Amino acid sequence: MKSLWGRARPVLSPGENGSAALDDADSIETTYLQPLRIFDTVIGTIAEVHPYAKMALGVLSCASKIILTQADRDEAVLDLYKKLGQVYGFITQDDTLLKISSLSRP
Repeated sequence: MKSLWGRARPVLSPGENGSAALDDADSIETTYLQPLRIFDTVIGTIAEVHPYAKMALGVLSCASKIILTQADRDEAVLDLYKKLGQVYGFITQDDTLLKISSLSRP
């Protein structure tokens, strides 16, 4: 029998295939989140029919809103990560930081 406990291996090293991982994260939007947004809208409409339906569907709506809010937050963090990558690329390109006169030492 093979032991489940063993040495952990990294799945993705930092900076290696990072853009492919980010592209995979973008595909989640079209695969899962768009149908979930439609589902949330439909639940909101159906819930107005009856008070019991509103109570029962409110739980589903709450769960979908949590997932959608987290997805929006993840997208904002991803945008920040991309912007940091652009800034880092700008700074390291051709020693740009050394050419800025306000950062040079007197």
